[in-house]
Parts: sequence; structure tokens; C-alpha cells
Amino acid sequence: MSPICNGPRNTGPIGAFGGFSSTDFYGALVGIFLEDSLPVTQSTTLRFYASDNSIGGIATDFTVLNPRIGEVFFIGDGLTGTGTGTIQTFIVPPTATNLYMGYVDGTGVPQGYTGNAGELAVFVHLHQAN
Repeated sequence: MSPICNGPRNTGPIGAFGGFSSTDFYGALVGIFLEDSLPVTQSTTLRFYASDNSIGGIATDFTVLNPRIGEVFFIGDGLTGTGTGTIQTFIVPPTATNLYMGYVDGTGVPQGYTGNAGELAVFVHLHQAN
């Protein structure tokens, strides 16, 4: 799913997991790499933007992203544009054993995903680094 450009979405970190911040969209697919055990220190909260970079962050049209263990990162539709562009590359941390994907959850607002029902169809292609 591509981001819905209609406002920010910010969640704080929970335990050892980093939060997620977006400046001008919500509703995009996100991921987190983990090891077999949970991180012992809190991960960084990453900020992403689709077009409004006024408070900084990482543009959603990146070609390569190198998230760390425990950081929640933007995936979107995996292309540099919404439904178009080149395929984005996500560098897997060397100690990662798991990849979890989903949506940043929310409650109390119309777009809050309060039903938590449904499914995702995600295709992952792994390539050995050179």
C-alpha cells in the first residue's frame, strides 16, 4: 500500500522498539528487523516524509535504506514513486533473523485501523550482497 498523504503519524518508542514518525502521510506498510532475542537498548525513531521535508527525515522515494535492528522503517509499495519508479532496496542488518511487516496502528480516529483484520500480500526477493 502506498502512503495516504493527508497528515502526520507519530508513535513513540515502546520498550526496545523504535517509534515511527511521518510528516505528511499515514497508512503505509512498515517493517522492523529483529534478531532471535529482543534488543537490549531502545532503537532510534525514524522519520519519513512524502513531500514535506520541513522538519527533516528520510524521503519515501529513497533507492536504498539501511535500517538497524529494532527500527521501524517505511516500506510503502517498495517503489520510488507511488505505483511507479524503481524497486527500492532494503539492506538487511547482518544479525537479523526476522522481518515483521504491518501498519502503524492507531485508535480513536477514523483511519485508526481499529478492526485489525485482513491480510497482506508481500513479495520479498533476497539477494546476496556483493
